[in-house]
Amino acid sequence: MTRLARVALAAIAVFALACAAHADDFNLAGVSADAQAYVAGLTKRHPAGGTPQLRRAADQTAATALQKKDYAAAAAALEERASLGAPTAQTWLDLATALLRKSPADPKRALAAGWENFQAAQPGYGEIPGLLVMAEALRAMDRSEQEAMTLEQVVQRAPDNA
Repeated sequence: MTRLARVALAAIAVFALACAAHADDFNLAGVSADAQAYVAGLTKRHPAGGTPQLRRAADQTAATALQKKDYAAAAAALEERASLGAPTAQTWLDLATALLRKSPADPKRALAAGWENFQAAQPGYGEIPGLLVMAEALRAMDRSEQEAMTLEQVVQRAPDNA
């Protein structure tokens, strides 16, 4: 058997195993605990949460920074917004993206924010943006095995687009 045939068979086997796995069981070693620690650190800033006015102000600051592509300012504003309580899935996704785009990038916190987005997102297609940002963060941290596992989850949620 040629090397190409062996590689093709291995890829098919991995794909079959990925399809057989249940998406609900998706877990990356250590990521959930890291995300919980990240969230705990953020919520220490405002243990009682923030007022709706403070949340709106943080949202506006983040939106302005994102529009200007000032990712460091966006990340700071989005972390502040998350610390004020009741962050949305979009807040986590924007935070993860900003953390990856700022200089220097912060893939560890981006992965945690991406995980929070994944947990808060609508099941199915709604989970894909968070999975993609998590895969990008894992790639930046040279964690290729977990990156592949994450991308397999994208394929499970959008098999027609694979």
